Amino acid sequence: MRNKILVAVLALSASTIFGSCTKFYNCECTDHQGKVSQHTIHAKTKGQADNKCDDQGELENCEIK
Repeated sequence: MRNKILVAVLALSASTIFGSCTKFYNCECTDHQGKVSQHTIHAKTKGQADNKCDDQGELENCEIK
C-alpha cells in the first residue's frame, strides 16, 4: 500500500513539473520603416507564443522565428 502511494505521488509530481514547462521563442518585428526588433517570448505552446508575439507589435509586422 505504501509503495502505491509513493508511486502515485511521484507520478503526480512528474506530470506537474513537466506539464508546466515554458519554452522560449524569438519574436521578430519589422516596423513600417523597415527597422527590425526582436523580443523573447515565454510560452507553453507555439500558438500561445504566436499570439503574444502579435501583441508585441500593434503597429508592426511580428512573427515567430
